[in-house]
Amino acid sequence: MTTPFYVRQSHLSWVPATAGKDQPTNGVEADSSIYVARGEVNGHVIPGKLPLRIGAAFIPCNGKEHGLCKFEILCNTNVFPNQSLYNWIPASDGRVPAGALLAGTTTDGLPLYVARASINNEMCVGKVNSEYECALMPWGNVEHKVKEYDVLCLIE
Repeated sequence: MTTPFYVRQSHLSWVPATAGKDQPTNGVEADSSIYVARGEVNGHVIPGKLPLRIGAAFIPCNGKEHGLCKFEILCNTNVFPNQSLYNWIPASDGRVPAGALLAGTTTDGLPLYVARASINNEMCVGKVNSEYECALMPWGNVEHKVKEYDVLCLIE
């Protein structure tokens, strides 16, 4: 008798995008009009934010906020797009909850997860890893350290 196995599909996909072009309407929102994005900076693949009013992605790396014209947008590609398959879970001090969505890696292979937090009353999306002991957010040309944040997690 064959042992059954289960395949889990998250129904979330990274879709290539270019600044100034029409963006998909099914992007994963960190807040109204702010999508989760990711991009490459110095060989690292790093999660960040896509403010729809600006149309470019902003990624935190090496103490700075990097604006990117080529990036990827995290999109809900579920057959039932109104069904939520993810949730934002509160965390702090570099903790990464179970089920966190792996969104990138450093050149050293350190996994990076999607985090969000408010900086100067604006929702930002950045990166978190337990080695950082904080989340790092791009805002105002600087990478900000945040002790309390939410992490994007898949729903079981």
